[in-house]
Amino acid sequence: YQPSLDPVDALNLPANWIQLTNLEHSKQTGELVFYDREGREIARKSVLLGASGRFDHGAHDIAGRQQVGIVEWIPTKSDARFQLRNVRYYYRAQGDNFDGAFQLEGVVGSGELLSVPLDTAGSSAILELANTRAETIKVDVAIYPATGSTPLHQQTYKLPPHATYHLITDSILNGQEGLATIKANKAESVIATAMQYALSLIHISEPTRRTPI
Repeated sequence: YQPSLDPVDALNLPANWIQLTNLEHSKQTGELVFYDREGREIARKSVLLGASGRFDHGAHDIAGRQQVGIVEWIPTKSDARFQLRNVRYYYRAQGDNFDGAFQLEGVVGSGELLSVPLDTAGSSAILELANTRAETIKVDVAIYPATGSTPLHQQTYKLPPHATYHLITDSILNGQEGLATIKANKAESVIATAMQYALSLIHISEPTRRTPI
């Protein structure tokens, strides 16, 4: 998904490289499963990893444009150790230059109280929630201002199996810093990530005015 609001950037590629590393000294196998925002499975990829091997897969080729969702790694041996990452690049229209890049670490779902800082001062802050379980969960979300007083937002979100929900907090915090707390009703069920996008002004030139003579 291309987060820029500038129409010039609309077709620029947001590349998502799923990077899977085998931390064991023996061959490992498993499957990468891709889900869209509604939790529907859109692709499945069998993976064979050599000892201490690495596998990179372009999720942008699978999901297509304007998609959000999650990727799940299901190893054949549940006690084997792996590292799962999404390395995301926001490319410019020309060449191999890009506007930004960062890594998202794969984590296990949680039922504990989670918290994440937010900042809407000159930026857009999106709280991304995802259900890692194959059953529906409920997630209590509260957003507090930097003073930590009364919450500005409190709501329970119902997430279908493997579904994703993005809460844009810009209008809630309204240019402030803040904190979100997240608590799911089931163990090992939710992951939460705060995405911060710095905003820059888009200059729109005044059209040339003409008058008949």
